[in-house]
Amino acid sequence: MKEGKIAGIVSESDIVRKIAAEDLKPSQIKLEEIMSKDFKWVAPDTEIEQAVQKMLNNSIRRLIVLENKELVVVITQTDFADFLRSC
Repeated sequence: MKEGKIAGIVSESDIVRKIAAEDLKPSQIKLEEIMSKDFKWVAPDTEIEQAVQKMLNNSIRRLIVLENKELVVVITQTDFADFLRSC
C-alpha cells in the first residue's frame, strides 16, 4: 500500500523467481524490488464465475478485490472452494 492505494503484490512465484532462483539474500531485498505492479483484480460486485475464470486464465491462486482503487480484500481459491462447498 502506498498512500492508501495498492502499489503491488508479492506472490510466492515472485519470491521463487526473483530471490531464490537468483540466490539473493532476502534480508537485503526490498518488497518494492520484487513486487508485481501489474496485478489482476476484480470489483466487489464481480460474479463469482467471472472471478474464478480470471484466476484460471491467469494461473493465479489469489485475486485482489478493489473498490475505487482501494483494497477491499484478497480472495483465494480456498475461499471459493469453501463457499461452493457450503452451497
